[in-house]
Amino acid sequence: MSVPGRLYLLVLLPPTVAALLLWATWNSLPDHLPTHWNLAGDADTWQPKSPVTVLAQLFTVPVVLLLGLAVASSILWMRSGNVFEPGGAGTTTEALNIWHGAKETAPVVGRYFVLLSLAATVTAAGGYLILPGGHGAGGLTAVAGILGIVASTVYLLLAVDRIDRAVTGRFPLPDGRRRKWLLFLEAPGSASVMLSSGDGWNWTFNVATRAGRMLALLTLVVLTGVSAVLVVSAVVGV
Repeated sequence: MSVPGRLYLLVLLPPTVAALLLWATWNSLPDHLPTHWNLAGDADTWQPKSPVTVLAQLFTVPVVLLLGLAVASSILWMRSGNVFEPGGAGTTTEALNIWHGAKETAPVVGRYFVLLSLAATVTAAGGYLILPGGHGAGGLTAVAGILGIVASTVYLLLAVDRIDRAVTGRFPLPDGRRRKWLLFLEAPGSASVMLSSGDGWNWTFNVATRAGRMLALLTLVVLTGVSAVLVVSAVVGV
């Protein structure tokens, strides 16, 4: 079950719009464009103004995100197909749960990558904005990019949790288990911190236990934080 093709194009829409806007105001841009900003918003590295400089600044992260979306889509496709293979889902109901969950999750994951692309573009394009007092907006847009990534991740988790509830209501998993926050399981009847994911792939945390919740939240915080730092660093080098 793969991500809709139109969402791949939408990942490239924010940097494309930003590039067109910068091209429309090309003559007003300085002869040397900033390519690195500190958190105070001051540029400390410049390159001669050229389309290559702008395009590299705007499109590097979105192109990486595009590749990441392709990988995520492939994982969902393999996950939905794996349930019907030996060692996959234990029951027909469990297989249907996983298959429909992957089907409904795919477009949500696609929209998540579009939002990440928007956050990265705001971070990159904002560096060309000059604030009152002559300071660049690079520091502010870096913070905005981090907040955008966090907000996008919250959207992803809430949307996937809603899908999991709906799908599990139609196709209940054994022992009352249900998927939680995309990566984890909630099994109120089990005291185990780790549970089999049920599709033959791996093990995951049981968020019905206190230790499982703490480890799951720590995992999400680390993943979100690392992603935010990598995206912003790739754009502005902060």
